[in-house]
Amino acid sequence: MPQPISPLKEMPTQKCDLCSEPMKHVGNIPRTPRGAEVRVFRCDECALVTTETFDSVARTWTRFSFS
Repeated sequence: MPQPISPLKEMPTQKCDLCSEPMKHVGNIPRTPRGAEVRVFRCDECALVTTETFDSVARTWTRFSFS
């Protein structure tokens, strides 16, 4: 069941790597025994989809990037 979002809680934000427009937070994929929680973002301008993964050791969100 989806959890209601508190209006006082800040929504996660991202900027698109292709067009620099703000991306829409689509939702979160919950943590599983094999993996971490994942945030999913989508750009309405160019349809790029990106993710951030929660690092439980560092207690921060890490954006996937190509090296």
